[in-house]
Amino acid sequence: MYTMAMFMNSWATACRSGIQEVVPPNFELPSLFPVKEPALIQWPTLPFRKKFALARLKFSGQALSRMKAASDASDSSDSIANNSQRSRVEIVSALICKALITVDRVTKGLLRPFVCSTAINLRERVQLKTPMNACGNFFAQITTPLAVEETEPSFNGILNQLGNAHRNAKLKYADSRRCWCRFPLYDSDFGWGKPDMVSNSSPPLRSVGLVDSPVDGGIDAWITLNQDEMALFKQDPDIVDCTS
Repeated sequence: MYTMAMFMNSWATACRSGIQEVVPPNFELPSLFPVKEPALIQWPTLPFRKKFALARLKFSGQALSRMKAASDASDSSDSIANNSQRSRVEIVSALICKALITVDRVTKGLLRPFVCSTAINLRERVQLKTPMNACGNFFAQITTPLAVEETEPSFNGILNQLGNAHRNAKLKYADSRRCWCRFPLYDSDFGWGKPDMVSNSSPPLRSVGLVDSPVDGGIDAWITLNQDEMALFKQDPDIVDCTS
């Protein structure tokens, strides 16, 4: 995603100002992190027979601030002392995870094990100096198993689990930056203005893509679910309350 955004912005700069204004790409990452063995991934068989739907849900900056304030003010035992570090991405992820757990309970009749997996861009997050124009994959995958037992987990409980996993990852990579979502996707001006909307597509499987809103500090969530799940997901009270 980072390399794609850099390529699009360089292309836009060339269109507006000429190729001489473009910062050339850097391809040093493979020399810094040489491949030890082929990175072959065996993907699971995709359920192409199911009909999937893609929806864009807009979480406004105001709604996210309200959810953070409500969480900060909570007196529940699962609240964390350092909750001021909760990020917009963690708030949105917790809301979506809670809604999906509810969908699973309704459609499957039970609370199933649930895992949230998030990719983090490692540029500027490690002590090793890497050029900002470095092309290639340089990310870590944070996998958070959510405790789903006999009772449905609370929003604060999920938020705390995600937040703890994210903070542990930041400590591991020696940087405390909170930026998880901010790719310069809305900066690609080819000469006729910046884009009004950055969209997303997805293969036919359950997935969530988070992109900054162009205004108000919000987040757009591009969510892919099968059609039955999508109908239930959009009816979740917290999702309805926080999105447009």
